[in-house]
Amino acid sequence: GDGTDCCVYAYTNNVSIILMTNTVVVGFTLKNGYALQGGGAYGGTLRECVIESNKSVRYGGGTYYGVQYDCVYRNNSIEGTSVARGGAAYYGTSYNCNYEGNSVTSESTSEGGAIFGGVHYDCTIKNNSSGSRGGGIVNATCYRCVLSGNSAL
Repeated sequence: GDGTDCCVYAYTNNVSIILMTNTVVVGFTLKNGYALQGGGAYGGTLRECVIESNKSVRYGGGTYYGVQYDCVYRNNSIEGTSVARGGAAYYGTSYNCNYEGNSVTSESTSEGGAIFGGVHYDCTIKNNSSGSRGGGIVNATCYRCVLSGNSAL
């Protein structure tokens, strides 16, 4: 086909993976990625994945948009010099995911230690931190989520 429904793209200068709209990744660990946006993954659907120790400069230390089911986000971060949002995830939709130990810091504005934006169902969001606002979440809608131990400076 035209390549818009499948395929994983990896860049040479940053190691985030780009997932096309209909791409589904199941059971992988996305670790130590780095990108301007979405340090671990950019778009697509992740199922039963671990998104760990990824970094971004601006948005989504772990993921940027996309849909996630039963994933674990651990120790993802953004360390930027301008606006930084979503230490683990920037927008997107998540179901039954765990977000722990994610952080966002910036010389300017840092928001959403774990999540900035999107819709999240039955997730656990704990022990995340932000340098400005929303240690756990900012501008997101959560249904039946548990939040604990999150902090903003």
